[in-house]
Amino acid sequence: MVLKMKIEMVMQNAETGICVDIGNLVTSIQWDTRIEDNQPGKLRFGLYKEEGIEVTYGSIVRLKVEEIPVFYGYIFSFHETESKEMTVTAYDQMRYLQNKDTMVFTDSCASQRFKEICQAFSLKYQIVKASSYLCPGEVWDNKSLYDMIQRAVDVTLIHEKEWYVVYDDFGTLTFNSLRNMKTSLRFGDKELLTGYEFTGSIDEDTYNQVKLVKEDTEAKKREIYITKDRDTIRKWGILQHFQKIEEKANGAQIKELAQMILKSKNRPKKTLKITTIGDWNVRAGSGILLNISDLEDKGVGKNVYYSVMACSHQLSNENHRMELDVRVGM
Repeated sequence: MVLKMKIEMVMQNAETGICVDIGNLVTSIQWDTRIEDNQPGKLRFGLYKEEGIEVTYGSIVRLKVEEIPVFYGYIFSFHETESKEMTVTAYDQMRYLQNKDTMVFTDSCASQRFKEICQAFSLKYQIVKASSYLCPGEVWDNKSLYDMIQRAVDVTLIHEKEWYVVYDDFGTLTFNSLRNMKTSLRFGDKELLTGYEFTGSIDEDTYNQVKLVKEDTEAKKREIYITKDRDTIRKWGILQHFQKIEEKANGAQIKELAQMILKSKNRPKKTLKITTIGDWNVRAGSGILLNISDLEDKGVGKNVYYSVMACSHQLSNENHRMELDVRVGM
């Protein structure tokens, strides 16, 4: 069944450059985005293949729904049957950050490294909010481009207390702060919400003791710094974070880093999955307001902004729904 919403989907053949409007041939759409785990934006759509429609690897797919720009990416795979029904999968530019390489960085901020990587691989990019913390120089060997950027973003989060993310905005890789991605949308009791699942855990990414080690190669000794929370250790047992620190860091900096890590990790990890009526303005990274009275005792505040960690839009006929993974703790 062809979708009834106003769908504008254009496919540009990678070999011939010919553009074809396939909006009236699309039977279903699923658009997935994440801001963690090195996952690119993914568009999976059903297509009724008519004569003259040729699907080729690398072809550009541009999607707008009700005139809202949704997805710009490239076809990586497709599946076809004798019934002329096809399932096509396309990824945005984040897919190319899975490439591995060897790169050397001098002392530079995360946004500068993002820019350097995009330029080296001819990726279209923009920096909406630049970071300021200078990450120490590093040599990366056989690591993904995403890992190189994410490492700088993680270090910056600790020192700058600003969470930066990288995502594809309709064909442009974008470096931005989560603070800039708030929406006015509200989900909760009688407000677009159709269901939810809440999970609390100290089993992953929760630490109540931080141990940092600095190797002094000249003096041939090891300096150890430990910060702990005795109260949560009594309740949960020791959950230790261990990390080696570069030699140039001094004792005061290492102690501050240990305290910052403990402050951010010494708490349960809380996640919330919600199912809602769809809105194409929401993607991974968006800030949304929650108002779920049944979860107030779980620490989910009313009218507080929370970040969407993963977003899946599903469109079939006139039914548009979203599944959102929302980080409500840590």
